[in-house]
Formats: sequence, C-alpha cells, structure tokens
Amino acid sequence: MPSERRVRLHQVAREFKVGQTTIIEFLEKKGFKVENSPSSFIGPDAYSVLEKEFGGNRTGETVNILSLIHISEPTRL
Repeated sequence: MPSERRVRLHQVAREFKVGQTTIIEFLEKKGFKVENSPSSFIGPDAYSVLEKEFGGNRTGETVNILSLIHISEPTRL
C-alpha cells in the first residue's frame, strides 16, 4: 500500500471479510489507535498489519480495495 494512501475502516473490513469491531480490537492490541467509526481512516502501517493477519480471508472474487480508490484522470468531453 503506497504511503500516501489511506482507506476507510469499512472498506478494509469488506476487503478482508472481517467485522469492523474485530479490526478495531486487533489493531488496539497491536498498539494502533483507531476511532470506532466506519469512516475512520486506516493508515498504511495499520493496513500492512491487517493484511498479514487477515489477508488470507480474501478470495479470487474480491476486488482489491486499492483499485477502488485509484484516482483516474478527468474525462474530457
């Protein structure tokens, strides 16, 4: 995950197929402070820890969340 990118808690939960509360509790045990709100941002360091722990929950059908937040160039008419 590029260092300038942050994703929201609900997006990470959906990507890893894990509940938001589970993610919050896990990150707090690892020393990360996360607000208990679906729109809270997950930083790159926390995302890496989550990916190591819950990355195996993904399936081939899951869309990579990073591709969803890619900013494309504006379309010209």
